[in-house]
Amino acid sequence: GLIMRHWNTIASVLLHTLEEPDVYLPVLLEDGDGITYGNDWALGFMRGVQARPGSWRDLIDSDEHSGPMLPIMLLAYENDPDPALRPPSVTNEKREEV
Repeated sequence: GLIMRHWNTIASVLLHTLEEPDVYLPVLLEDGDGITYGNDWALGFMRGVQARPGSWRDLIDSDEHSGPMLPIMLLAYENDPDPALRPPSVTNEKREEV
């Protein structure tokens, strides 16, 4: 129930951004120095993807359209407990770009 309500809220907001000149931006936490890491947001996004993997499979497997998923995956797995899943370290400059 709660997940579907949250899903519907997000879908409604995203649909609104298609009809209006608004832009949807994720809410990201900053550390004490004002640096935004984005790891928590990316990890939450990937958990959402994992909840419905079949719905995301075509996008993730697409050579043409999977590009926007790469920075999200990079941030989501940057601090993974399994070192084999961690991507190379991300500099603060690269993090801002992502």
